[in-house]
Amino acid sequence: EGAKIFEPIQTDLCQLFYSRRIGKDPRYADSAEYYFHHPTSTTILAAAKITGKTKGGTTIGFLNAVTDREKADIWHVDGYRTKRVIEPEANYNVIRLSQDIFKNSVIGIMSTAVNQKGKIPSYSGGVDWNLRFLKQNYSFVGQVYGSSNGEKERGLGYLTALGKEGGEHWRGNVVWFYLDKKINTNHLGYTKRNDLQGGSVWIQYKTQKESWIIRNSWNNFNLSYDAN
Repeated sequence: EGAKIFEPIQTDLCQLFYSRRIGKDPRYADSAEYYFHHPTSTTILAAAKITGKTKGGTTIGFLNAVTDREKADIWHVDGYRTKRVIEPEANYNVIRLSQDIFKNSVIGIMSTAVNQKGKIPSYSGGVDWNLRFLKQNYSFVGQVYGSSNGEKERGLGYLTALGKEGGEHWRGNVVWFYLDKKINTNHLGYTKRNDLQGGSVWIQYKTQKESWIIRNSWNNFNLSYDAN
């Protein structure tokens, strides 16, 4: 319940929060070793989520989770077996604030933090907006975000989209995005790929009045561009 609060922009490029990161399959390992018995998930010791909305149109979301240390039986290439920690205990935090403005428009901020024993803390955050105008027929949607996984691993990215969503015949949008070489939200979010920029154009002409043998039609034009 309230999961959509933590997903302000629907995109497969980059998300600040991806719920499956909490309790994920432990993955720390040495290349000279392999597991012969290991847990398939991380134990969640405690979790809490608070969501709500004020009369003034402010939406609030807070999530905290604590996961346990996980060990695995390991067989080293030299032939000996041992038990080793493959996933240290961790604390996950997500904070989300958004504000309704004008009519059916929203602006918001979001931040995440992952603190794991023996590891460099991981942080991410962003500002997003979903603006509707001209009788809700047009929209301007976007998000600017950043991540920090140490002093030398700080990255930025953004996504913007201008679209026409209403009207009898014409719809469409123009999208542009950018992900630099060091953006990485994968500790608690999702980054499909970094070092990427591109855009797309979509135009649709639709008819809903019967003409000859055609009752309805959706005629689309799509153009996309990606580059490093």
